[in-house]
Amino acid sequence: MNALPTRIPRAFANHRTKVGAAYRLIVQAKLARLGTLPADARPVLRDSGRLAVELDLSMRHPTKPPTQRIAPTSSTRSTCRISAT
Repeated sequence: MNALPTRIPRAFANHRTKVGAAYRLIVQAKLARLGTLPADARPVLRDSGRLAVELDLSMRHPTKPPTQRIAPTSSTRSTCRISAT
């Protein structure tokens, strides 16, 4: 997984936008509270940051769709299969 030099998992193509800056602040706050995370927790951190940004945008503009859609990545798709037994 690509990460910024400050070890924040990359979630957007450009983290210099307002959305990217909001993501960075959210993820930095989580990392400050939790400390160093194992590698397998980094996708969860990235996705929680993306979700927080998306929720913040939808709360600020409830009738206006977000300007930057967050497309699902391969790591966010569930691979779990549930079968009836």
